[in-house]
This record gives sequence, structure tokens and C-alpha cells, in this order.
Amino acid sequence: MKEEATILDLTQEPTKQPDLDGMTGPGVEKPSIPEIDKAAAAYVLIRDKRISLTMKEVEAREKVIALLRSHEEELGRAPNGAIRYEYDEILVELTPTKEKLRVKSLADDDQEGE
Repeated sequence: MKEEATILDLTQEPTKQPDLDGMTGPGVEKPSIPEIDKAAAAYVLIRDKRISLTMKEVEAREKVIALLRSHEEELGRAPNGAIRYEYDEILVELTPTKEKLRVKSLADDDQEGE
């Protein structure tokens, strides 16, 4: 007797057993915890703001890098190959190896040494 291979039909939606009326208790019904709902909603709002700010930060970073490159002749390069610019106790530095941009306060460095 020859066995016939069965092929799953992946185009059909899997069937889900319907909820049974009157069945309650752990593992049967979905729990509803308003505290978790509220905390999760607050998290989603904060996460979405962070994602939006990250995109704006990337755009601002790219603008600073482009400006540093466009003024490279005027600024020159440090011995390590970085393009450096200082203003109002702020250091802006673009290192050549991985195109790393650093913008930091020189005043913070002074306070660390005290």
C-alpha cells in the first residue's frame, strides 16, 4: 500500500477555538490591569518622542559634519587628522577614522579637574 504525502495548505487562516461562555479564571480569560495599561501607554508616548528626537539629532549631526567639511580649509586639521572648531567654551571635533562627531563643553572638563 502506497502512502500519500499530505501537504499543508498554508493559504488558509488557522482556525482558532472560540472562547467558551461562562468560563472564567486564570489562564482562561484575559486579565485587565489598568495600572499596566496606563504605564504601557505612557511608555509608548515617551518612546515615540525619543524616536522622533533621534531622527532630528541625526539630521542636525549631518548638518554639522557637512559644515565642518565645507570649512575644512579655513579650520585645518589637528595632528590626529581631526577637524576642530571651538566657540563659547564648546569643542566641535570630527575625527577622520569613523567620521565620529563630538560636541562637548570645555567648561565641564575644567570642573572635572577640580
